Amino acid sequence: MANQNAANKVFYLPYGSPMVDAQGKLTPAWQAAFAQGIVPALQGLGGSTGSGSGSTGSTGATGVAGKTGVGTLGPAGSTGIAGNLINVNQPAHGFTTNNAIFHNGTQWQLACANNISTLAIAIAVVVDVDNFILYLVSQIPTGLIGLTAGQYYFVSDATPGAITTTEPTNPLSYSNPILYAISATSGIVLPYRPSQVIPSLYTIFGTTGMTGPTGATAGNTGSTGPTGLTGATGLTGNTGVGINGNTGSTGNTGLSITGATGSTGITGPTGLLGPTGPGGGNTGPTGPTGPSDYNLDGGMSFTIYTSTQNLNAGGAN
Repeated sequence: MANQNAANKVFYLPYGSPMVDAQGKLTPAWQAAFAQGIVPALQGLGGSTGSGSGSTGSTGATGVAGKTGVGTLGPAGSTGIAGNLINVNQPAHGFTTNNAIFHNGTQWQLACANNISTLAIAIAVVVDVDNFILYLVSQIPTGLIGLTAGQYYFVSDATPGAITTTEPTNPLSYSNPILYAISATSGIVLPYRPSQVIPSLYTIFGTTGMTGPTGATAGNTGSTGPTGLTGATGLTGNTGVGINGNTGSTGNTGLSITGATGSTGITGPTGLLGPTGPGGGNTGPTGPTGPSDYNLDGGMSFTIYTSTQNLNAGGAN
């Protein structure tokens, strides 16, 4: 008999009940009965709602990891264009592939290493009569013709536009290395600076020639040539600078000796007294003084000589 209130009831089943399997789940039979609303054995067993929560069950085991997916590779991209190249449109350019070229300020022309104004800076790969690809300092991956791998190529100094593995040797030409070949069809445009050819001494002078035979006996002496013109008179030399001698030192002053003062002359005798005049007349005049003997000038000076000379007391100087 169906329990009409089963959907509103909570049933508590003891562990080990025949309704529950070893994992604590309802057996298939009882699951089917509940699904049909048939719970005869539990009629009248609806109790009050229990309280509390059951303990959390243990975490289940981690599932096996899935296989790593393998993606397919996309299609390869197209090859990029090499750097340092220029696509040039120049109608009727006249170039061929491998030509060394330079720009004259107006258009591209064939280079030649015999003039500093026509040295190459690029290699041309021709597209058609009006177009070419100009390769500057870069690799040319393909498109060249007839190269020898591992060789340096120089701009020819004889054929405009041509490149050659032989470096120019003409002293009036220039060494203009422009390409290094990687294969017969590819190479690297070089960044080298051109330089003028410098010949070796061997090239300039060559080897010493063999000694020639001895010449015949010397001929007669030629006549004397005319006398050459007299050369111009040379410039007068600078006047020498004279140096005056030093003034001689002043001689010593001669020795001067003052002579001794002469002795005083003898006083003359006193004159006789005149007779006494009459009447106490005047006293007669005093008589004259007698002459002095050897009246010498006391201040006279004279020079003493070293010879034994008889010096008179009143002699001359």
